[in-house]
Amino acid sequence: MKFQGSFAWGQVQGYLGSPRLAKGNRSGQVFVMNGRIIQNQTMRVALEKGYDGRLPSRTFPWAVLALELNPELVDCNVHPAKSEVRFAQEQAIFTDLLHAVRSALSRQNLAPTLKPNASQSSGVSHSKPQAFQGQLTWKPETWEHMDEILKGYRAKRKGSQKPQQDLVISEIPPAFVSPAPSANDDVRPSLRTGRIIGQLHQSYILLEVPQGLWILDQHIVHERILLEQLEASWETSTIQVQEILPQHLEFTPSEAILVEEALSLLPGFGLELEPFGNNSFLLRAVPSSLAHSGGNWKEEILEIATTSKKTTTQKQEALITLACKGAIKAGDYLDEKEMRALLDGLATTNNPFTCPHGRPIIIRLENQELLRRFGRT
Repeated sequence: MKFQGSFAWGQVQGYLGSPRLAKGNRSGQVFVMNGRIIQNQTMRVALEKGYDGRLPSRTFPWAVLALELNPELVDCNVHPAKSEVRFAQEQAIFTDLLHAVRSALSRQNLAPTLKPNASQSSGVSHSKPQAFQGQLTWKPETWEHMDEILKGYRAKRKGSQKPQQDLVISEIPPAFVSPAPSANDDVRPSLRTGRIIGQLHQSYILLEVPQGLWILDQHIVHERILLEQLEASWETSTIQVQEILPQHLEFTPSEAILVEEALSLLPGFGLELEPFGNNSFLLRAVPSSLAHSGGNWKEEILEIATTSKKTTTQKQEALITLACKGAIKAGDYLDEKEMRALLDGLATTNNPFTCPHGRPIIIRLENQELLRRFGRT
């Protein structure tokens, strides 16, 4: 998808790859500044954090980002080869890029479609690109030819690292380089108005929409809803709690030490826990939105205790743990009213496409694919 933005410090434009193009390395990322390919930690981190929650673990987005800014705001002397640069306004550039990437992704319909053998019908070449040689010339006015400019480009790595076989820029289908999003890209109206066909294997919601058939994983639909509710409450320190019948949790001595150290932090996540002697604790309250989940909270308490006190990312993992605990499970029967409530709730989220760890929430079976399968086209 094409991507651009203007800010006080300058401009950025480029392409953001679909999450389906994610790789196991960063060699699909190209950063350009004032017409020159660079390396920059600020741009890389802003890009990757912009994809948070949209990619599977240990994968990285494909992207091309180019900045145009005043050369006086750039320090090119960080690395002897001068490919690594730093900016005078690192924080402003980081914040603006992060928000711009998130905003661009939120406007795209990222739900995957069921298209077996798509690579055979797309006409995409799978030949290996030629090794990049010479100077890569950059012309900001030629964005429409980005795929040609970068064809065959392979980011070089210092030393004799074995070439990564999964970086093949020429394999990117043209369909993934889409125009600016339109109203048709938004799944929310269809989530609200689609006809519920029923529940499949007590795990999936089948939804008839004008575009075809959507299949939604009920667990991660609910997990996404709960996570965004918890995030909003945590950021404003307003997580509502509900008392439960005290739950006695027993830990090993080493586990009990971790839990003891986290006692002062747990209330911030809506958990009220108190020591009960002999490496055990009493859980007296949980977040109101999760009170219905029942079951033993030992594993969740331990996981939160080991992550919540460190970085912001690990605090996010603690919230994900809570959301997963409270979400409807595969195998839970849902009536139509309950399914409708889930679909309406998903339509209010910022990211209705992926679970917190990047798995798809919606799989789309398009009308055209149905017609093709039944020989009607």
